[in-house]
Amino acid sequence: VLITPDRQTMEEGIEETFRGMEVADLGLFMYSGHCIIDHHVNLYLSTGITRKNGQGGLVKSTAVDASFIQQVLDNSRSLRQVVVIDGYLSGAAESLPYAKDMVDYDQKLGGKGRMVLTALNPAHDLFKPEYCLPSPYLHYLMEGLKTGLADWDKDFHVIVSEWHDYAKKRSFPLNPVTTPELFGEQQDGRIVIARTPSPTPRFLYQREVVYREEGGSISEFEKKALKIIQKGLNLSAEVVNQIESEVFQPYHAYQQKLIQYEQALVSYYAHGHPLSGEQITALRDLQYTLKLQTKDIEYIQKQVKATMEERQSKLSNYRKALMVALQQQYPIEEKNRHALNNLKQMLDLTDAEVQNLEEDCVTEHLSQWDAHDPSGGISNDSVELSSPYQPTMLPPSQLIIPSNPSTMGGSRSTGEPNSPSSSGKSIVNLGNGGLS
Repeated sequence: VLITPDRQTMEEGIEETFRGMEVADLGLFMYSGHCIIDHHVNLYLSTGITRKNGQGGLVKSTAVDASFIQQVLDNSRSLRQVVVIDGYLSGAAESLPYAKDMVDYDQKLGGKGRMVLTALNPAHDLFKPEYCLPSPYLHYLMEGLKTGLADWDKDFHVIVSEWHDYAKKRSFPLNPVTTPELFGEQQDGRIVIARTPSPTPRFLYQREVVYREEGGSISEFEKKALKIIQKGLNLSAEVVNQIESEVFQPYHAYQQKLIQYEQALVSYYAHGHPLSGEQITALRDLQYTLKLQTKDIEYIQKQVKATMEERQSKLSNYRKALMVALQQQYPIEEKNRHALNNLKQMLDLTDAEVQNLEEDCVTEHLSQWDAHDPSGGISNDSVELSSPYQPTMLPPSQLIIPSNPSTMGGSRSTGEPNSPSSSGKSIVNLGNGGLS
């Protein structure tokens, strides 16, 4: 095992390991780190000394060329070989944004009797510290070997194709933006990578749950099958619940990431809409860091936007009713205050929202008075009947409130103050007599 070696140490380690192998040996090369392609689509594996040149390109003498690894494996006597490449991939320049789709890993690293497994996340900048941790795919490769859960066909042997399929399925909810891939001849996928340990009842049930779950849930049919298996293995409900909780943990973790993104989006919307360029960039970086699927992000954005628009509609409706009440009398009289409280409850507004609205509306109301009475006093005698602003001479008006607060709009009826309300609506009368 080499940890952040320089180029020479890494190349010598690979060469010495595979040179000493015999025909019956299984040759396993695993790499977790940063991969880079140059302008000619040559693949390089970074080392502890890999760096960029002044133009932003790769200093090739600081990284290991994939062709070197392929040559060493080709020259080895081992007839069964497995290559695992895990981590991040980037182009050496900004002109290569789709580096992952440009590499033929079978051509770069493949060979006779050899399987190549890859799980590479696209990276904008390989030299950022967040690109240092192994991927969930590598974690579940190790788990599949250690526990034997990767033995899909239950023959007490884990073959390469099973190993890959297990890690791919289990890692998906934690990193759905990356698709692990398997390269090589079909018959080479039968290479035995490990033998499974002696199975325990707990292990047997857990393997069944992993095999039968799909997308974080289990169908009713599969639940019935698992009940029969649980009974046959004589497992308690407590143990079964613990096993299922462990299996579904990656899906729960992904849901928490979606909640984190939604909270960030809501906080940005709270400061105004549309979002600024900086906010959009920050949300894009958050999506990338959390490894969230674009379709999930689009759904969250749609739902949050609809919720915010509905909220703004309710606030606008309350504001209109509040301004009418202020124009009739300030401070607001008791019966109007009671009607406003009923409207607040119907619209499901918070105390803080109502308080902010009232502060803004009172300020606006008083500023209108100041505009008509520069002396700061309020005198009915000083307001001519022809004045465009006469709060005591307002004609009756109505605010139509749908019975369902979620459909609350801001329209006004042109009917008479006491006319019957339309189906599914109630009327708050905002005439000279006050709210009712």
